[in-house]
Amino acid sequence: MPPLSSSSSSSATTTINSTPTPNSSSSPAVPSAAPAKVRAKDPYSNALIITEGEYDCMAVASALSKHKKLKDVPVVSLPNGCSSFPSDLIPLLERFDSVFIYMDYDSSGQQGAEKIIKKLGSGRCYLVTPLPTPTPPPKDANDALRMYGADYIAQCI
Repeated sequence: MPPLSSSSSSSATTTINSTPTPNSSSSPAVPSAAPAKVRAKDPYSNALIITEGEYDCMAVASALSKHKKLKDVPVVSLPNGCSSFPSDLIPLLERFDSVFIYMDYDSSGQQGAEKIIKKLGSGRCYLVTPLPTPTPPPKDANDALRMYGADYIAQCI
């Protein structure tokens, strides 16, 4: 299993820059004997950011390194792009209450993000998307940092 590059379940998807979307499942919730995991009030307090590539990982880590609230959030990248999320990593990520998925803003990146969210569970995943302005939107985190700066990335997350 290739390691993640590092720098420092329900069926709905949550998107950053908007409110969480409700679970679209029509089936009623099934009570569990085990206590439910309480979602943190602050989604950044026990969070992880997953990017599509190593350069994106470095861009996000650099952008957030001086941000008061996000500087301690670990940033990792997938080993081989948006389609390479190994299922055997899922148990290692269980300790995080929130997982921010920051894939490239193209069709393959967004499809890869949806697959990751399905594997990890949408109840704790957030899909990072570009802000509506300025235009043009960056294609990935590295472009976001180069085009619009560190504050832009923090605002997206």
